[in-house]
Amino acid sequence: MEQTLCSYVLTIDSLLSTYTKCKLNLRTLWLIIFILICIPLKALCFNVDTRTAVVHQGPNGSMFGFSTAMHRDRDFSWLLVGAPRAQTEQPNVVEGGAVFRCSIDSPNMCQMIPFDTSGSGQINLRGKKENMDDKSYQWFGATVHSSGENGAIVACAPRYVSFSSNLKRRDPVGTCWVVRGNFQNFQEYAPCRTVAWGYHRQGYCQAGFSAAVTKDGRQLFIGAVGSWYWQGQLYSQDLLSKETLYNTPEGPAEDDDSYLGYSIAIGEFTGDKNPDVVVGVPRGHRLSGKIAIFNTTLYSLHNISGEQLGSYFGYSVCVTDINGDRLDDIIIGAPLYTDLSAKDKSYEKGRIYVAYQTRKHNFRTRSHIDGTYSKGRFGLSLASLSDINKDGYGDIAVGCPYGGEDGRGVVYVFYGGSTGIVSKPAQVIFSADIHHSVPVTTFGFSVAGGMDLDNNQYTDLLIGAYNSDRVTFLRSRPIVQTTASLKINPEKINLDEKSTTSCKLHDGTIVSCVVVSFCLEFTGVAIPPTIDFMYRMRLDIENKASRVFFLTDENQNEQNVSVSLRKDSKYCKSIYVYLQNNVRDKLTPITVEVTYNIYDPYPDLLELKPILNQNQPNNLTKQVNIQKNCGKDNICIPDIKIQVFPNMKEFLIGSQKRLELNVFLINAGEDAFESMLYANIPVDVDYVNIGKVRPMDIPVSCTNNKDDADNGDRRLECDVGNPLPANTTLSFKILLAPSKYLSASHDLEFQFEANSTNAERNSTLGDNKAKIQLPVRVEVNITIHGISEPQIIAYNKSDILPVDKSTESEAGPEVIHVYAVGNRGPSMVREAEVDILWPTYTLQERPLLYLMDQPEVQGKGKCEEVSGVNPKNLKKEQKRPRSSSYSISIADLQEKLQLQEEEDILEEELTYLRKRRSMPLNLTDKNTGFQDEMSCGATLCTKIRCSVFNLTKDEQVIFTVRSRLWKNTLDELGLDDVQISSKLVSRVTALPHDVDPSYLGYKALFVTTKVNPESVAPQLHMVPWWILILSVSVGLLILGLLALVLWQLGFFRRRRVEDQMQEPLHHPYRNGYLLGRGDEYL
Repeated sequence: MEQTLCSYVLTIDSLLSTYTKCKLNLRTLWLIIFILICIPLKALCFNVDTRTAVVHQGPNGSMFGFSTAMHRDRDFSWLLVGAPRAQTEQPNVVEGGAVFRCSIDSPNMCQMIPFDTSGSGQINLRGKKENMDDKSYQWFGATVHSSGENGAIVACAPRYVSFSSNLKRRDPVGTCWVVRGNFQNFQEYAPCRTVAWGYHRQGYCQAGFSAAVTKDGRQLFIGAVGSWYWQGQLYSQDLLSKETLYNTPEGPAEDDDSYLGYSIAIGEFTGDKNPDVVVGVPRGHRLSGKIAIFNTTLYSLHNISGEQLGSYFGYSVCVTDINGDRLDDIIIGAPLYTDLSAKDKSYEKGRIYVAYQTRKHNFRTRSHIDGTYSKGRFGLSLASLSDINKDGYGDIAVGCPYGGEDGRGVVYVFYGGSTGIVSKPAQVIFSADIHHSVPVTTFGFSVAGGMDLDNNQYTDLLIGAYNSDRVTFLRSRPIVQTTASLKINPEKINLDEKSTTSCKLHDGTIVSCVVVSFCLEFTGVAIPPTIDFMYRMRLDIENKASRVFFLTDENQNEQNVSVSLRKDSKYCKSIYVYLQNNVRDKLTPITVEVTYNIYDPYPDLLELKPILNQNQPNNLTKQVNIQKNCGKDNICIPDIKIQVFPNMKEFLIGSQKRLELNVFLINAGEDAFESMLYANIPVDVDYVNIGKVRPMDIPVSCTNNKDDADNGDRRLECDVGNPLPANTTLSFKILLAPSKYLSASHDLEFQFEANSTNAERNSTLGDNKAKIQLPVRVEVNITIHGISEPQIIAYNKSDILPVDKSTESEAGPEVIHVYAVGNRGPSMVREAEVDILWPTYTLQERPLLYLMDQPEVQGKGKCEEVSGVNPKNLKKEQKRPRSSSYSISIADLQEKLQLQEEEDILEEELTYLRKRRSMPLNLTDKNTGFQDEMSCGATLCTKIRCSVFNLTKDEQVIFTVRSRLWKNTLDELGLDDVQISSKLVSRVTALPHDVDPSYLGYKALFVTTKVNPESVAPQLHMVPWWILILSVSVGLLILGLLALVLWQLGFFRRRRVEDQMQEPLHHPYRNGYLLGRGDEYL
């Protein structure tokens, strides 16, 4: 249908050929939802009420709603709706079109206005009646306009066709009808129905494409877009005198196809109080479009040109005082405007322009508002709403008939203001917001407003949707203007002085209090004298955990109160609130908020209820500060500095010494609130505690948040004062303990940062951080001790020993050397080599210290098997139980060694280590020195290769070597004083964490046995103990057997005296000596 109109009447295929869907961002309007169920307001719009909408449906396919207007006649309010394809009762007229008047109260209550009830005119031509015009498909009702209350109504048929007198020509000249006074006096105006036929003159003028009547109902303006090759033409008709008709003349050929008269609006632009007219020329100015301004005699006053080719600037126009300066401003629609810079390939979003009239009746730089829906054609329809919100500025409605998410259409309400139009829409009305029986499309193709039809002193809005044959009437709600105030006394809370601002809780606790006072008053136009309000007061809204609560409702920081107020009468309420003790956040102001709204207990009732003015906030906030030592401006600017000193220059792995970090925090500025110290601690260091805080009145507490740092370290968070007073130095120790998994592969790095909730100046932030780099070292101290058992051997060199020895005792005295290899730490020795050089033979290969056994190892060590042990296979004597004289610890060795000798050895070792550290040798030097130490000197020695492993601090390994001093060899040497030494050489070969041990060098120790030969008489050879035991046992056995024999012979029986007297005095075998019994064997 739309395409037919454009091709036949306008020949503008690009304008109305396609209607497609588009997208627009829905404005999120002001919404208040209280928690209480008694606050049911769901205001998705401002004062244009969509809940009480009245919807009228016209005849199907009649394009009902193509044009709309409002009208009042003798206290009756009517909605005027054009239906250009409606079927009327005109005889022999098909879809001639009609204009309906509809009720504002009841839906679908419309009746056709009888502008023209006759059919086509007829004349007698050659005795036959012929039609002199054609009213079928004339699109009557395509234009409808009302001059206002009790004024005139004009309705036009731009496709009305008139025939020439000889019926050879048919010209679409168009026609208009005007009615005033109770819809009874209808008059036709067809200014183009003249002899100036043809499209080169007025034959195709299409008069009535637009039309308007001045507010006084006297002057009629008719737009005729098709005159003079569609240059267009404007007619000005005096309705009181039909003879007074003005029209614009033909322009130059370059104005062809400009469409002057496409749209019309009436205003005042000269200051003479007489009405003027604005006319749209959407294809003028080289297709960029323009508007032309004329007075009633069609004298040209101004032209305002468009800026984009093909945007159809001037498609629609309306007039209102946007900025409240009592001068009419012009709003121009350009529905085909496209943002050529858009990257989303959108087009035909549309744009509206506002041209502001100056005091000199010129037009200054215009502002604009763009649509947001592609193909939405924002600005296709415009309507003045007068001052719909009673703020003193003109408002407008803008149609976007193909906008919305579903492409069904949107209407925007824009408010005026002192600086011009407010670019953010005050209300967005979607087709879906209105309850329809079926989905309505082209919602907003026409809009009308600026009249108060329901007598509530607020102008209303009428929206047409021709494609769905519907119009929607929306009333405006009365607006409640409020005046509210919020005060807090006192404005600062002093926590140290509670005597003047103290309150007492139910449990007797003294707390600091303030008084919050809230006042509310309302007024407005055409509003009820009494309105119920609900307000909600919230305390400390900017903190997650409130610090302030109501004294009458402890531990609660929110209250909802309902109250009934009278118009122009102030309501005030004072409430005590208290600040809880020991608050942490003393810097952030305490914010109190009050939000209020109209209380509607019956929200579902379809009544036109008053609404709060949403151009002013309905919430108040007030802040109260906690008293701070921050100077007159009450703004504390601290200057925190941090210094950290460790208690050691390096950390030795295995050390039991505790790591202490001495922290100094200096605040050289004003008080620092919620001061915090953040320390990133290596993951292999454990936090222990805080110690030695100075001054004591500033508490320090730390929390160890494991693995909270960005680099995987542990994060220590310390509260270091709230506040940290100005000009204060806080010192404390952070006590740490390295874990057993501490590695020497990297240094211990500690990073510190101190800050507070009140920010410092950028110039002082550089000293808020500190970094400590603590090297980690592996250090061991290998100790070697040894002793000979015995230390001195004295023997008789005169003793003669058998040449062929069979037992070890025949070789010579026993000699045992005991070595103790220890680690003083603090680190662990993973592995160390131990070599014992044993003087087994002299250079003449004579036995010296003859090895009897493999070396014995006690502790974390082992020795390789030694060859050449007891090569003569001497019989070993049964080992005696190991006595404490050589089953010894390292402490026993230290006792047995002379103190001076130990000191000499220690000093020698320290001197050697210092030399090695200060003058490190190269690898060749080290190897050469070590090889020298491994030489055997004046003997042929046996090299006993041993090792120790995983030797921790204060652990030791004892090596015992047993031998026999070969006495024959000493006799052959013929020396009076001999010292025979073995030697132990040790060096570390592996340290933890793959640390190179070469810097430690090696250590060596001699154990010496002194031999003192003496010339003394031969001593009995000591009989072995087992021979003694055996001899005693045999002797006792013989004695027992002898006693038994004697007893058997009666030796132990007593003899009588007489028997003795009978024996001879002398025995014949004893030479006269009486010997005691048994002496005969001697």
